[in-house]
Amino acid sequence: MTRAYLPTSPLSDRPIRLRLDTLAGPLQLHADAKTGPLAFWGTDRRPVSVVPNALALPAGPVDIGGTCPQLSPNACRACYAVRLEVGPFADFGRVIARNLDTVRGLRVAGGRHLVEALVALVDRSAALQSAAGVAVPSFRWFSSGDVFAPWLASAVRDVQRARPSVAFWGYTRSVKYLPNLLGRSGLPDNARWFVSVDSENVTTHARAAARYGLPVAYLAADAVEVARLREIVEAVRGERSRGTVCPAGGAWSGDGFGPSYVSGLDGRRASLARGHVVGACAACGVCLPSGAVRDVTFMRHGGAGSAATWQRLEVRRGVSA
Repeated sequence: MTRAYLPTSPLSDRPIRLRLDTLAGPLQLHADAKTGPLAFWGTDRRPVSVVPNALALPAGPVDIGGTCPQLSPNACRACYAVRLEVGPFADFGRVIARNLDTVRGLRVAGGRHLVEALVALVDRSAALQSAAGVAVPSFRWFSSGDVFAPWLASAVRDVQRARPSVAFWGYTRSVKYLPNLLGRSGLPDNARWFVSVDSENVTTHARAAARYGLPVAYLAADAVEVARLREIVEAVRGERSRGTVCPAGGAWSGDGFGPSYVSGLDGRRASLARGHVVGACAACGVCLPSGAVRDVTFMRHGGAGSAATWQRLEVRRGVSA
């Protein structure tokens, strides 16, 4: 089923910005080459997403303007989204801050306004994906940030049910909002969510994953740490579990073909060449809802963070000087 997420023809050699003007302000999708179904090689020798298909909000602690109420302080210092915001992508920080203001404003205006706006964004992305020959358009929730309120979790749930032809996926540490995300009937067939675990939260979050029947996404530094985390999760579940390592942080990262977060248009690394490419998530498909449910491991992607990373984030957001 992986091929269902791959384009059959190039759509453009320029980024397409997906922005929606709402009564509470603009919402803009994140053009993430890893999650996107189509990208091309930019002039600076890195892939640039053509079709945005991810919603991003500010990452980090809530008290400094982030949307991650149950983050793991040490593990999350390696967060790729934080490094994007404090790095060379200054506009990314402005976009996600504006997104957060708009999401909150739409909620104040009435819950239906938020759902309608998110559905409109999903529709625009799905239409572009279909135009490129993608059989099953995909959409990533929170490529930066997390579910920070019960009403947001409920809105996500309603959007997923409103668009059964789109494949949704996401990872969350906000396990206290899982009842709102799942609702009484659980996740629909077109959505898959992972509980994100690491050495700091594995006990509590393994219990939440088991309670709600969700797979887990491990964030670890090496294979030894993964084995230790898996032992705890499997003890909570009472059974051994199936799992895989995200190829973008595993096998693809050292195969010599180029950036590990993209692949060739056919989903194969060996066909990676100048021209159009496809995001690793669409090429792999393991985290998307069409295949077997299994745990996934991310080898602390984003690089080794530090206290200085958070300090730069606070300065960038005007929390501290």
